[in-house]
Parts: sequence; C-alpha cells; structure tokens
Amino acid sequence: MTKPCVTQTTNSWPHNALLSLVLMVGALVPLALQADDSVANVAEKNARCLRCHGMETLRYQELATGNMRDFHVDAHKFSQSNHGQQGCVTCHKGDFAALPHRPENTNQYHSCADCHTGDKVLQRMRLVGITAQYKKSVHVQRGVSGFDCFSCHNPHESRLEEIKKPAGNIVDRDNDVCLKCHGTRESAEEKHRIIPKAPLHLKEVRCLECHTPRPGSVIHAIEPATRAERTCEACHSRDSILLTKLYKYRLHESERRTGFINGVVLSDYYVIGMTRHPLLDALGILGMGGAFVGVMVHGIGRWLAARRRQNHET
Repeated sequence: MTKPCVTQTTNSWPHNALLSLVLMVGALVPLALQADDSVANVAEKNARCLRCHGMETLRYQELATGNMRDFHVDAHKFSQSNHGQQGCVTCHKGDFAALPHRPENTNQYHSCADCHTGDKVLQRMRLVGITAQYKKSVHVQRGVSGFDCFSCHNPHESRLEEIKKPAGNIVDRDNDVCLKCHGTRESAEEKHRIIPKAPLHLKEVRCLECHTPRPGSVIHAIEPATRAERTCEACHSRDSILLTKLYKYRLHESERRTGFINGVVLSDYYVIGMTRHPLLDALGILGMGGAFVGVMVHGIGRWLAARRRQNHET
C-alpha cells in the first residue's frame, strides 16, 4: 500500500523578500557603476580644460579697453559647486581643440535660462521675476558695458547651500562682489560717511540691503546711490528690511525658542530697535519710568526742603 504524497509547505515570505532584495541590488549596481563612469568621464574631460584654466595666472589685458580678462577656474570650488558635475563643453560649445582658442568660441554669451528651462524650474528658481528685476537695475538702465548675470554670479563657484551660511560669510562674499568694480573697503567707508559707524555697518550688512528697493524679494533691481535707503528705521525697527533680505532664508528659525522678536538675528548680533523681547521691553519701560519718578520725587523733595529752610530762616 502506497503512502499518500505529502508536500511540506514552508513559509515563502522570507525567501521571496531575499530574492527581491538580491534582484534589486543586481539591478542598481550597473546603474551606479554607469553613473560613476559618467562622473569619471566628465572629470577626465574637464581635467583637460583645467590644465590651463586651473592656473591662477591665466589672464590677459585687452589692448582696446585696458581691462584684465580672467580665465582662471578654481578646480576645487568648481567641483563643489552646483555645476561641478557638468562638463565644461555643456555650456562652452564649439571647437576648443585649437590653441589658443578661436575668438568666436571665447566670446560666447551665456544665460542661466540656456539650461534652466521649463515651467517648474523657472518657477522654483524665479528666473522670470529675477530677469525683470535685473532689467530695472542701474547697471542695465545705464548700459554698463559687459554687465550680465555672471558679473556678480560666478557659475564655476555658485552653491545654493551658501544662502544658509552665517550672515557674516554672506556679507563678506556679496560685498566683495560689489567691490570688484566699486573700489576698496576704505573708499566705500569714505563714500558712506553719512552713516554713523560706517565701518561697522559695511562689515555687518550688505550693500544690497540699502541699494535695493523694498521689499527684499527684489534684490536684483539695484538702484543708484541717489535712491539708496537713508532712514535708520529701515533696519532698526520690528519690521526691519534685514528680515526680507539678509535673513530671508532663516526666518523659520523659531522666535518661540528664545522669546525674542526677530530672534533669528541674535545668532549674529543685537540690532537696536529690531531685536526685542516683550518681557525685557516691559522691564525696561518700568525701569525708565521708575527712574523718572525717582528723579521727580527727589527733585520735589529738595524743592520742599529748600522752601521749608527758607521759611525757617525768615
């Protein structure tokens, strides 16, 4: 008599999960290797360009204008920038095999919108609004020769993450951009003598704070000196323009953490009239009121004492 065939069933879930994981890893490894190969290829191609353009001395003086043209690219900063994984020829198109390069290739005009296209990208980067602001700036309105986006924004070094760096780093970086064309810090201090403690202001805030209109979302519409901000209250108030400009991207840091109004600024410095705490305001007012009342009481007391002494003598 034959025994019935009995099939032993096992829990197949762990086996299926393991098999799925193996298949997934097997599918991703070639993609990762392909990505590494593409990055390596880009780095290798860029290395050919950086053999010359990586030299800090790669510049020459134009005979017609006397201006120095700088063709140096900092290889390390470029590799860390938002464009660091792009090949040089992604933007610089043409025949660059000949040395020196042909003039028609070296005098190309580029724009951020050459690559950053599409409604979602334009909306995220606000390029349409920025372009409109840029066209209203004093540099464009006065037809400054050769001025474009890259006069201020170095595409070989730009990093979006830098907007969240400490305010001091951002101030130094942005003001250095202005001073490339507008003289030295010493000359800037001389021009801004109208500002109390001008050296301190020029060290702690950007030129853009005063030389762009309100609100802070229009910092590309740079205005002439005659229309610069001249009121102290613009910064030294609860509704300081610093909150919509220099500290625009850090406003989400909690006011409730410290209780200070505009407490985000406290990480760098205390701004009179801007950085406030309701309790300290109340204590300050109470202290000033108490001091005033004390002086008044003291004065009235002395006046009464003087009158009494005068009556006693007479």
